[in-house]
Amino acid sequence: MSGSIINRIIEGPAKQQPEVGMGVTVTMYSDRNAGTITELVPYKKGAKAGQIRIIRVRMDDFTVVSGSEADGSARYEFAPGPGDRHTVDFLPTKRGWRRKGGGDGLVLGSRDRYYDPHF
Repeated sequence: MSGSIINRIIEGPAKQQPEVGMGVTVTMYSDRNAGTITELVPYKKGAKAGQIRIIRVRMDDFTVVSGSEADGSARYEFAPGPGDRHTVDFLPTKRGWRRKGGGDGLVLGSRDRYYDPHF
């Protein structure tokens, strides 16, 4: 296991059905960033036909409304990122959704941001 134990716990297996426009939290090593689902790509054939194969996520913009990122007390306000911002693909695994080509996880249904001031 690598990264924050909190991030690994909240990732867990998906308990919600993803929907376009749904808020998500992308979990990295110890940080978290908010995003919005922009596209769901289904399997086209085979035993999994119709099930979701890829979740595309665009990172949200954020504003600190109180507290400070420097000490971890920040509270944020989120807004969907601009349409020209690149998207990140997440694939299903036994332990939840993982970034294609990387270890980042995905939490469906909530937006959160945490910047670890220790790095």
